[in-house]
Amino acid sequence: MEAASSLAESNFFAVAGEPAPSPMSLAELTGDRSYIKDNWTTDPARRISAAWATPLPDLTVAQVRVLTAQRLATSWLAAPVARFAIRNPSIEVEHYPGDLTLAALWAFPELLGVEPGLAVALADLDYSWMAQAYADDEELSEHAAELISVARALTDPLVPNVR
Repeated sequence: MEAASSLAESNFFAVAGEPAPSPMSLAELTGDRSYIKDNWTTDPARRISAAWATPLPDLTVAQVRVLTAQRLATSWLAAPVARFAIRNPSIEVEHYPGDLTLAALWAFPELLGVEPGLAVALADLDYSWMAQAYADDEELSEHAAELISVARALTDPLVPNVR
C-alpha cells in the first residue's frame, strides 16, 4: 500500500509521460467555480474541489483518478488517462489494482466521445489479471466485469472504423 500511496501523490503527467493539456486549472478552463468550496462534507467532494482548483500540470495521480471516476474533465484528461491505463492497466493508485483503469472504464461513454481510438484500445485490453486481483471481492469483480462488458458493447460497432 505504501507504493500505491507514493504513486497517488506523484504528479500524474510526469508519471504518465504525457504533456499537460493546459497550464490552467479546471476552474479556469471551464469558468465553473461551483466545485470549489471550503465546506464540503465528504472526502470525495473535498478532493474534487482541490483538484478543480489545481493547475493541470500539478495534478496528482490520485486527483486524476478521482476526477476520472466522477466523469469530470474528460475533455482534458481522457487521452492521457486512457494512454496511461492502456500501458498500466493493473497499477494500483489508491485502493486496489487497476483503480485508475476502472475509473476510465466508468467514464467510458465520455472517453468514447472524446477519444474513440483510445476507447477501442482500452476496451480491447486483456483483463484476465482481474480474476486473481479481485478474487476476494465479488462485488468489485462483478462491477469490473460489467464495466468491461459495457465498454466492449459500445465499441463493437466502431472497431472496423477506428483500427
